[in-house]
Amino acid sequence: MLPSGRLRRRAIALACLPAVAVTAFALAGRPVKARDAGFSLSAIEPAGSSLHGPTFATLAARSTRLLEQTFYTGHGLWRMCDPVVCNAKNRDWGADSLTNLLYFRWLVTRDPTVLPILRTLAGTAPAWVPGELASSDSVMWDAVADARIYQATGS
Repeated sequence: MLPSGRLRRRAIALACLPAVAVTAFALAGRPVKARDAGFSLSAIEPAGSSLHGPTFATLAARSTRLLEQTFYTGHGLWRMCDPVVCNAKNRDWGADSLTNLLYFRWLVTRDPTVLPILRTLAGTAPAWVPGELASSDSVMWDAVADARIYQATGS
């Protein structure tokens, strides 16, 4: 039987710790190899790559460029797509998770390419008003993303 409530959340958090540690090393530019963490990158390694594949730092930099060049519109919004519809927005947990990824990149590496994007996202952040219809998750995650933007940019 699965644990419930607080116990289940703690179990999930403990299970995620190794992945968080590996990601932190990757974002910090440490030369941690994928094989050291028990992952296989053979499906994404280009032909002729080194015996041990790219470092996590290299993969983190690639992921950041993917966020900046593919998912970010350049106008303070994120491209959000499902199989039928694509739109651009800076609202709800999907967009907020992308904003948080950029914040974590900045937090660990102080990557200067992230700050202009975060500043533009601050300008398109939703202004919630009392009684506005939305899920509480949207309000909460928007607030977390906005706080992260402020921590990085001061705006």
